[in-house]
Order: sequence, then C-alpha cells, then structure tokens
Amino acid sequence: MTFEEVIRMGEYDPNYLDKFDEWMGLTSYQKLQYTKQAMDIRRQNLTLRLAEMYNVLNFSEKPEIQSTLDKIHQGLSKLNWTKKGCMESMLLKYGEVSGFSTSP
Repeated sequence: MTFEEVIRMGEYDPNYLDKFDEWMGLTSYQKLQYTKQAMDIRRQNLTLRLAEMYNVLNFSEKPEIQSTLDKIHQGLSKLNWTKKGCMESMLLKYGEVSGFSTSP
C-alpha cells in the first residue's frame, strides 16, 4: 500500500506512518494535516458502520449486533481520546519547530 492509500483508509498512528518515506520527509505541519485528515476519515468510516448497524430491523433476532455496536462505540471513543492527545502534542511540537512560543 502507498502512503496516500493508507491515509485514505483512515490510518493515523504516527508509529505506523513512520514506515513510509513520504511521512519521514514531511514537516511537522504537514504531518499534523495528514493526521487530522486520516482521523476525520476514520470517524466517517466508524459513523457509517454505526448507521449501517442501526438500520438492522430486528435486534432481538440478532443479539450479536449489540456486541458489534459496542465495538464501534469503543472505536469512536478511542478516536476522540486519541485525537485530542495527538492534536495537542503535534500542535506543541509544531509550535516549537516553527519558532512559536508555547509558554505564556
């Protein structure tokens, strides 16, 4: 897979993206933008899966659906938590690299 394909699939983990030469050649600002883009794509994918699951007509006949719904909700929660932490650290790093002061 190429770097662009991985981003389009919603992969945002910097440790995974470090495997790509394209990622290593990006500035901190560019990495921040790609990370935000991948997280947005991941959120769209999880939201779409959630909507598909809620469209199942009869939950009582398919109890395994609740387990799947729980996993999707966990994925969205993890994404929200990760996005906040990742954005904060990358913004601080970008500010330091760009010469902006991160202290008051």
